[in-house]
Amino acid sequence: MSRGQLTDALVLRAVDYRDADRIVTLLTERHGKVAVLARSARRSRKRFGGSLEPCALIEAEVRLGRGEVGSIGHARVKRSFPGILTDLTRITVAGAALELVREALPVRHAEPEILEVTLEMLGRLEGMTESAEELLLSFSARVLSRLGFEPNLDTCARCGTRAAEGRAALFDPTLGSVVCQSCGGAPIHLSGRARAVLSAATRSDWSSLADEPWADDVRGEVRRAVTGLTEHSLGKPMKAADALAQVREIPVD
Repeated sequence: MSRGQLTDALVLRAVDYRDADRIVTLLTERHGKVAVLARSARRSRKRFGGSLEPCALIEAEVRLGRGEVGSIGHARVKRSFPGILTDLTRITVAGAALELVREALPVRHAEPEILEVTLEMLGRLEGMTESAEELLLSFSARVLSRLGFEPNLDTCARCGTRAAEGRAALFDPTLGSVVCQSCGGAPIHLSGRARAVLSAATRSDWSSLADEPWADDVRGEVRRAVTGLTEHSLGKPMKAADALAQVREIPVD
């Protein structure tokens, strides 16, 4: 693509480069995840203004060539989420969501549903006073599912025995599946409720799971399963996990 094309894009990350440039990672509607160079972005208010900040949905003129990094001519904000920036938990959760998308998606492979799901997540997060982690866990399960890492919560990965509906099961994130006790079990215990929540999070109505807070034990079990599945699927831990753990330790007045 020699000429720049306009596309909607979500800013996933922006990193300062050289004296005045920025390298921006975008999730675009047309081209999927791309990295682009914004020349003089830290000097030019006319071309970019405040559009190259994470969590902004922008309309951008993007030019992609054969190299790994394309370029961006100009951009304007179409939608921002200012409510996220008023709360530490929401900021941290949004950062974790963007990190997952950035690390999980292949380069230059259109994923319009992931863009839609991420915008839905940010829109719901903006007005939340509680259940932010529930939203993140549901979002993470949905994204992993759409990218081919959907957990198997119904049958043992080793022998195929069906797990009883509504009952507890043992989950192995390295297999992405439950494993029955006859086959040696697995390290993560999922209660019947946690198993049902995690299963529902992989479906299209994932965001409704955060309408009400989960019980602490359910949240903890789902967190362990989603974290383990993410780390195994992507081959590394997410940097935002430590930040989230620190935020959880802050006492609530």
